[in-house]
Amino acid sequence: REGGRQTILCGQCETYSPHFATPGDWYRAVAADCSHFRPHPADRREHVAVAGLPRTTDWDDAGAVITLNSSVAIDAVLAGIATVTMDEAAMAWDVTGHSPTERHLPDRTDWLHWLAWTQWHHDEIAAGTPWRRFL
Repeated sequence: REGGRQTILCGQCETYSPHFATPGDWYRAVAADCSHFRPHPADRREHVAVAGLPRTTDWDDAGAVITLNSSVAIDAVLAGIATVTMDEAAMAWDVTGHSPTERHLPDRTDWLHWLAWTQWHHDEIAAGTPWRRFL
């Protein structure tokens, strides 16, 4: 997937990361490299705004997605969007960039195999459920 103009900063409820004490600390570190903000769906704080970035809820014009360690990175990678994760605990770490300006989308085949085998029950795998989701 190519051609998207937006660089979307994806919200975090908590950082769960040794690199940033609060989501606000992380937002301040990366917001200047972003054009839009996608709030975390579980974050009920209506006042959350990030450096005046306009909000978005979709990937329609996404050229890149930046997240700390949220599982939304998996959705972005599956959608074929260059994705950045900035914490080693992110499930998409192996197929993402790691700094706000790093843009690449490597071959995801091995990662998809790993994801399917670690995220699905044996009966779901036998029925082909992961492949319908990923392919």
